[in-house]
Amino acid sequence: MVKNFMISVDNIRSGRLHTLITNAFSHIKQLDIISNMITLYFFGTAIGRYFGPQYLLKLYLAGALAGSIFYVAYKAFVAPLFHKIDKRGFPHSHAPALGASGATTAILLLYIFLFPKKTIFVDFIIPVPAALVGVLIIGKDIWRVLQVRLPLKFDSSS
Repeated sequence: MVKNFMISVDNIRSGRLHTLITNAFSHIKQLDIISNMITLYFFGTAIGRYFGPQYLLKLYLAGALAGSIFYVAYKAFVAPLFHKIDKRGFPHSHAPALGASGATTAILLLYIFLFPKKTIFVDFIIPVPAALVGVLIIGKDIWRVLQVRLPLKFDSSS
């Protein structure tokens, strides 16, 4: 599983480039797969009807690839500036990840850009304009990036 379905800096360095895509076809937590498959079903169906199933597959794969590249870049270049290990206890180069969140987020954002006035029911209850959901998704990601602060001094012992 770790060598063939999980993305990590070590897997990329070892030449297992296929993990850039295969990680998007497996999950560890049931809630994650349920959430991603609900997103894929509702928003992917609309995108598939609008552009066709081949386009939907290409978008899914492109989103998975983009998410994987950002994850690897973060773990390789940004995270080691702050801590030697991640919150799970892995050295950053070993820290694995998997899931379809990058792929399903790409599908959801395209839906939002195409249909900004549609209503999306957050948690199946709260009606929210699609444009606002898009702003919240993008805003949350920007907020996470802004929370990363470079240390004022580099400690040579770390």
